[in-house]
Amino acid sequence: MAFSSKVNELAEWIVCLGEELGWYTAKTFQGYSIKKQETGWFLVIRVTDKNRAEVAYYGGGSIEDCFLQLAHDVRADAVKWRPDKYA
Repeated sequence: MAFSSKVNELAEWIVCLGEELGWYTAKTFQGYSIKKQETGWFLVIRVTDKNRAEVAYYGGGSIEDCFLQLAHDVRADAVKWRPDKYA
């Protein structure tokens, strides 16, 4: 099965997500979770910043949409981090 170059590029970016977050945000990547909802997909990114747990939320019509928006926001320093109340 052949994938488009855009899908391949996104897959490579996801594999390197920890490094990307460290480079662009100076935060330590802890993990992510994805949930299917009635209206689409929901992505939660977990990081630590100076031993403080934080999360960012992304929703979209597809998993790719969620990660593409995250990639854009990480590189634009526009991720809206919030304290992780479950950490």
